[in-house]
Parts: sequence; structure tokens; C-alpha cells
Amino acid sequence: FLTFNVGGDGDDVWPWTAKNERFRFDVSKLDQWEIVFTHMDDVGLQLHMVTQEQENDNGSAGLDSGSLGAERMLYYRELVARFGHHLGVIWNLGEENTNTDAQRTDFFNYIRAIDPYDHPIVVHTYPEDHQSVYSPALDSPILEGATLQNLTVNLTHANTLLWRNES
Repeated sequence: FLTFNVGGDGDDVWPWTAKNERFRFDVSKLDQWEIVFTHMDDVGLQLHMVTQEQENDNGSAGLDSGSLGAERMLYYRELVARFGHHLGVIWNLGEENTNTDAQRTDFFNYIRAIDPYDHPIVVHTYPEDHQSVYSPALDSPILEGATLQNLTVNLTHANTLLWRNES
């Protein structure tokens, strides 16, 4: 599930008090999220938190224009502090992610530093970007998994096997 999709497909999910606010969190909304996440724990569902989508991973709709700055650091800290205690959390750096390797490394290192539970950190990208996004991660510990989007369902097994073997 997405925790921030301003400017994206739904353009209807964010943790702040307003769509364009980045420093004031809506604690009532976050309490409602907590109810849902607790129920997910109770019924054995994994919390795969996709922290941004392609439409807001860079530029004016995004946090710190795509870099690790005060907005993004506060956002990640709030998510980890409020929801990191849940079972089976996966932090996903972005859906159809177009951040740079350096930006993803900064995000990974920051989340890894503040998450006391060491939940896995993954990223999702376009099918044609698998090689450019996932290959650099093979030689350094900047990701702990990939979420694969394929052009057709027929490629799912082959692509999963490829990246499992590469890792």
C-alpha cells in the first residue's frame, strides 16, 4: 500500500494535515492507519509500505525534490516511529522508482539507521529499468530486495529466477 501518492495515480493518500503540507502530520489519520495495521497484524497480513510513487519521487510534488532532506527525513522518521513496531513490515523506497542510485542509497542508509527492528528495505521499478536499478544494488548493501513489475505475467517466473540467481 502507498503512504504518499500526491500527484500520482490516486492523488489521495498522505500522512500530513493537507495535500501540500510536509511538516504537520495528521495524528487522527495516522491513528486510523494504526487501527488498520493492527488488524493486518492480527490476521497475519504483511505491511508492505510503499513510501512514494514515480509521480512524486522527484520534482515539486515530491519530498525535497527527490533528495534526502528535512521533509523526507521527517516523513521516514514518522513512519518508522509510528509503525515500525508492526510485524512483517517491508519499507519500499518507491513504486516505479526513478530516483538516482545515490538518492536510493541515502534513503536506504537513513531508514536503516532509524529502524530499530531492521525491517527489509526494497524498491520497485519499471520492467525496462530492472537492470539499471537492481544491478548496482548487487555489489553493495543498498537494498535487501526487489519488487518486480513485469511486462507480462509470462515473464514473472523467469525474471524472479534471474534476480534471485543474480543476488
